[in-house]
Amino acid sequence: MNMTYYKHLSLEITLLLCGIIFYFLFSIAPANETSVSSAAITQLFIFIYYFCILGKKAGTFFSSYAVFLIVFYLFQNGQVLLYALNIPFDTFYVDKYSSRILLDSVIFSTLCLISAFGASIFSLNKSPNDIIQKNGNQLNPKNVLAVSKKGFFFLGIVALPLMFVKFYICATTGYFMMIKFAETVPSILKMIEKLFLAFSVLSLVYSDRKSRWYKIITIIILIWSLLAVFSGDRTVGLAGIAMLLLYRSNTNGVKLSFIKRVKKYTFFIFVGLGILYLINIAFSFRMQEQVETHSVYDTVIDAISQLGFSFFPLVLMMDVCPSVHSFQYGKTFIGGLVYGLIPSNIDFFGITETFEEWSSGPTSWIDQDFNYNFGIDFSLIAECWVNFGWYGWIAMFFLCVVIAKLLRNVDFMNKDNKFSQYTSLILMYSWFTLPRRKSYFIFNNWFWYILVVAILLLIFCRKRKKSITP
Repeated sequence: MNMTYYKHLSLEITLLLCGIIFYFLFSIAPANETSVSSAAITQLFIFIYYFCILGKKAGTFFSSYAVFLIVFYLFQNGQVLLYALNIPFDTFYVDKYSSRILLDSVIFSTLCLISAFGASIFSLNKSPNDIIQKNGNQLNPKNVLAVSKKGFFFLGIVALPLMFVKFYICATTGYFMMIKFAETVPSILKMIEKLFLAFSVLSLVYSDRKSRWYKIITIIILIWSLLAVFSGDRTVGLAGIAMLLLYRSNTNGVKLSFIKRVKKYTFFIFVGLGILYLINIAFSFRMQEQVETHSVYDTVIDAISQLGFSFFPLVLMMDVCPSVHSFQYGKTFIGGLVYGLIPSNIDFFGITETFEEWSSGPTSWIDQDFNYNFGIDFSLIAECWVNFGWYGWIAMFFLCVVIAKLLRNVDFMNKDNKFSQYTSLILMYSWFTLPRRKSYFIFNNWFWYILVVAILLLIFCRKRKKSITP
């Protein structure tokens, strides 16, 4: 056993001890605002401390899994943090529930956050360990680039106009009319949208960074992302921008001079502030409200408040499970796995209907028990709770192991691992909103963006190879 093994083991032990101490410390604390605030602030320090450790181990603070951890924290804990710091924001939903359930939600979400950090060691291995990535990396890069360009053009004929239509409807009639339109879009067009972005990212990764095509595809992905932002899909559009930023700025351990490091992190700060402003502008645009000019401080607070709304599903699930509904004991995870890997648009025999019900059952409780039907979504943490209660952090660990293995700290400067680079980027993009969704999206996004794309590349690259062989 080498030194790396013992370092990883010591990290896991300290994380486990941290979770145990945190749980017993706050589970016996009185259920009041002071305890909620103390737990939320302690959780923030835990996040910062272990995020720094992960960044040091990975050699970068801006990897695909690091992005996942950041949004994991903000989506689940943003509003609770503002509440703890006594910063004014719209506390309507926070105020609806008792300090007891708020404190329990902070305790449980902290245990799940620690589990996510525990799984982070699986993101540190830069070598692919699955057969799809290994075979994908062996494909001829020139053939893949040629196929990805064709896929980009053919799929873009449909996908780009569809995105412009969404943007136009949202701009002229409002976000909710755009949602109604999106519900009428046939499944085949939704599949084309997915594959269009997949082939766009393939084109980006397999292109020479100095080529004109690389610049063109970068601009198109950026335009696509901005259109998504102003069509109501704010987090989806921001995911595209984060993906471009990650790919263009990652130096994978290449030592930079002090001046270059300062420039790099200054650039990150300004881009981060720009994204926060974009969140607020997009929200006003989405609600057809007048865009107001805010200070940097107000912009940051508003963005954290909007992102942090996703703590609410956990509070709701803790309120009704197990008091009203029984624990599911893994049922939703099995349903999400099967239904995610056999999507309804290719299930011609209806064999996945039962598994779909298993996967989506708890999400219906939000409407059924609370009459909230305005798009609260769900969350991975809430799903872990409805399955195993206080032991749900164990399920979260295994879910995050899967995520970490696929969001590995890929060497983006290596020319021999292009498909691994694509895998890390496209899944970081598609899983950007995963913390506010259910486990079904882990498997479904892997199916479309990795498995289906790998099969298409294998087929068309072989055909191209045969066509050019004399």
